[in-house]
Amino acid sequence: MAKTKIGTPYYQAPSMLIEGGYNPFITDLWSMGIFLFELATGRVPYNARNRKELAKVIAKRKLSYPREISVSLVVKDLIEKIIKEGSIDFDQMVAHPFVAATEAEYKVYIDEERSISLSKKKLEN
Repeated sequence: MAKTKIGTPYYQAPSMLIEGGYNPFITDLWSMGIFLFELATGRVPYNARNRKELAKVIAKRKLSYPREISVSLVVKDLIEKIIKEGSIDFDQMVAHPFVAATEAEYKVYIDEERSISLSKKKLEN
């Protein structure tokens, strides 16, 4: 168990912010989930006025995606498995469809998301 608290608080796992010791492999996965969320949405999933409040918000692990940004369902699934559930390990992450997908499968994900977005627009009009 590591005890040194390093890194930007937005990317630190709950165990780093709240508990005394932490497993660096688990916290690194957490940080990857936060980074993936930020890549997909353009913002970090958790925000607060100070470090203490941020720790409380992160501990809840509640995710909210911006309405104005369409995030792929397969990307959301991976993010939620890493952050919300906190139960995925490195081997499971690497085997996840988003990470293990071939180029052809990525195109299918993108096409599916475009179809969903187009369908939503038709329903809204």
